[in-house]
Amino acid sequence: MLFVALFALLTVGMLAGILIAVLFFNRKFEAFAQKADPAITKLTDTLEQVQRVTMTIGERADSILARGERMTDTVSDNVEKTSYVVRNTVTKPLIELSSLMNGLSKGFSAWGHNATNGGGADHGGNGRA
Repeated sequence: MLFVALFALLTVGMLAGILIAVLFFNRKFEAFAQKADPAITKLTDTLEQVQRVTMTIGERADSILARGERMTDTVSDNVEKTSYVVRNTVTKPLIELSSLMNGLSKGFSAWGHNATNGGGADHGGNGRA
């Protein structure tokens, strides 16, 4: 019986020790929570502000990219129009003029060659060079 009473007393002592330890840790945790609450609140506010700034930057970046895309499209259209105008008003006539000059040059060359060799129908030749 003494053993049972001693064991019961020991068990009650251990439970009391556990209770004291739990209460001690509870107080420490509450003190830590009181110190941490302002920091957590400040951190939450800072994160919300960062999120707002990030959203604003994202919206501005989208706006800038959209404006750049429109500008690129406009420049591309203008380049195509200018290229068409240059091709039809400068390049095409130059090619036609070059072809005409080449044809005239060959014609005069053949006529000159034929005239110096005495060929042709009006000189009695056979028309061959």
